[in-house]
Amino acid sequence: MKEPSKNKSADTDWEIDIQSCSATDCTGLIPALPESDAELEHYQDLYHYLPDEKK
Repeated sequence: MKEPSKNKSADTDWEIDIQSCSATDCTGLIPALPESDAELEHYQDLYHYLPDEKK
């Protein structure tokens, strides 16, 4: 019996490893503009993405 090739190319696009620019990228965190300051604060609690305020 013939052994499968180890260098087989991917049959579909989803089998190909996706190269990302950052392992910690959180693109798409906020799907729509927050409607209130409280909603914006909740997003900030989930993921610190805004720069700290200068004092």
